[in-house]
Amino acid sequence: MGNKEHFLGCADLPAAEEVEHALLSHRDAVKRIEQVNSGHIVIYADRGRCPGKADIVILFATLEDSRAIRRIIGGDIFFGVPYRMYNS
Repeated sequence: MGNKEHFLGCADLPAAEEVEHALLSHRDAVKRIEQVNSGHIVIYADRGRCPGKADIVILFATLEDSRAIRRIIGGDIFFGVPYRMYNS
């Protein structure tokens, strides 16, 4: 529960470098997300699906984590980058 998909194809994903830059540039938000449930949340750029492209994946432990993370992000994109969320 609490999973989120963006359903974008490879052509619609940003360049992998752009995704890495977004995560580095907004490290404060990444830390806030990780601190929702310290040690149980992982956030990373997924370069494995589409060559040269990426999106963000967030792994979380509970439905409450998912809700808190979505409040921090505040929308369907993380500083211009689409993201997916999975209960792990």
